[in-house]
Amino acid sequence: MLPQLLISSCLLFLSVASQGYNCSGKTVVNPPKDLSEPYYFPNDWNESMPPAKYNQSQKCKWHIIVPNGMYATAIFYLDANGTGGFMFAYSNERGTWIYDDDFIPYISTFPYFELLMSVDNDPGAFSFKVTWSKYPNTCQRNITLDASTPVPSIPDTCFTTYTAPNSVALIGFSTKEDSDNRLRQSAVFEGDSYNGSYLGNLLDMQSRQIVSSSTLLTVYTFGLTVGDGQTITGTRCRPGDGCEISVRTGYTVATVSEDADYLLIPRWYSDNGILRIYEEKLSEDNLLTTVNKSDYNYKFPMAVKNNVKFYTFQNGSVYITLINEPPCKIFNIPIVKLTLNFFSE
Repeated sequence: MLPQLLISSCLLFLSVASQGYNCSGKTVVNPPKDLSEPYYFPNDWNESMPPAKYNQSQKCKWHIIVPNGMYATAIFYLDANGTGGFMFAYSNERGTWIYDDDFIPYISTFPYFELLMSVDNDPGAFSFKVTWSKYPNTCQRNITLDASTPVPSIPDTCFTTYTAPNSVALIGFSTKEDSDNRLRQSAVFEGDSYNGSYLGNLLDMQSRQIVSSSTLLTVYTFGLTVGDGQTITGTRCRPGDGCEISVRTGYTVATVSEDADYLLIPRWYSDNGILRIYEEKLSEDNLLTTVNKSDYNYKFPMAVKNNVKFYTFQNGSVYITLINEPPCKIFNIPIVKLTLNFFSE
């Protein structure tokens, strides 16, 4: 009787260990003729089910074709407890890691994207869904830039093309969390349409600038909307000149420059107004100072550093003179040097 029990236990163990899938090698995936049909992996899985378990110690690669005039949307279902390596690679050869329980879609443009999977001895589960769509026949916005004035933008439903004298540089900043993964639902193209080469997305700009190699650059956000009810406007003082910024309720003023903003004493008209000044990001961790009517005479003049600065105001408005050189230099205030000679008798 004992030998039978040992054999039965061995068979049970083998059955449990082999229940995952194997995906070794490279798989090329083309879109279906019927675009309403998603591609599922594994093919007997769908999003109403928990992710499928994989067998250990394997490396897999999927090459997903995206035809010209179309984009692909991928959603990943990963439960690996932080083990293994799962990467989404865009056609510009930039990749991003896939993490557990991140169901925000990834979007890829022509001509392809790749998915890389590498697991060792840790168990886990991983499945995904890909759909293909044609670009919509939507609105087109054209914005002309000069050589010095930044233009702030937020996602909308149009294709937005920027034209500059030499090249276009996108500088990203976050209005809320340090990392908003919804921003990857976007695409930046070289040229004046989605037919140009893919340069990146808005999430990339939290770690780098995107610069066109031509005078044209186009942004599309696939219906993405973000924001907190604030309208953000941009301004920049020309070197050597002063300018006045108006900050009022419901509006955020952003300035972009390599120099500090030197702020003179503002014109303050609100008894209950509160001015908040941020460096780099609109977040509490980046709040430089809070100013009200009782202390603005003491806190100004001041210097606000970093490349991107934000000014918000509640309960009214305020007018602030901004210069890009220290006040002493602007007003030619002489620096008096005193030499003290001490004599002993």
